Amino acid sequence: MNSVISPVRQRAGLGCPPEKFTANRSEATNNVLQDFLSRESHGKKKVDEYSFASSVEKLVKIQKEDVEPAVVGRGEYKLRKEFRYLEVVPSEWSRMRNDQRKAVLEKIHEANIDEMQQPSVTQATNALRRGAHPVMQEIQSIGIDWIPHDVLSAIVNKADSLNKEHHSV
Repeated sequence: MNSVISPVRQRAGLGCPPEKFTANRSEATNNVLQDFLSRESHGKKKVDEYSFASSVEKLVKIQKEDVEPAVVGRGEYKLRKEFRYLEVVPSEWSRMRNDQRKAVLEKIHEANIDEMQQPSVTQATNALRRGAHPVMQEIQSIGIDWIPHDVLSAIVNKADSLNKEHHSV
């Protein structure tokens, strides 16, 4: 896997270098999909693309609906301790308008589980990336990781200063 460039690995779902790829998440997702598709298609081994897409859409909808009871501490699922700050007291939830409830649920769906599970070195690297120049962030997000960070940073800073000079003339 090290011979494939970073953007190709990321698009293929094979991790983001230098992090190691494990199949655990991919296999778990695959098992959930296969189980759900099997139930939806009444045990058929193969389904057409439309049936597959419809079933995946239905599964996503069901999973999103399962979040609401978890937010108020009821139902089959509970929020992990890292996300408990997003819980809402049931009495408060019942007083909320639909748009307020939707905003709470959006916060849940936007929460970044990957960052919660990453080692602290990766969290620090991501924090530095977020504070970096937007061009630097874009370069890193597309996977240009073979140029040393300090060299790339110098190039971006020089280009930025030349751009500012050009626009000020």
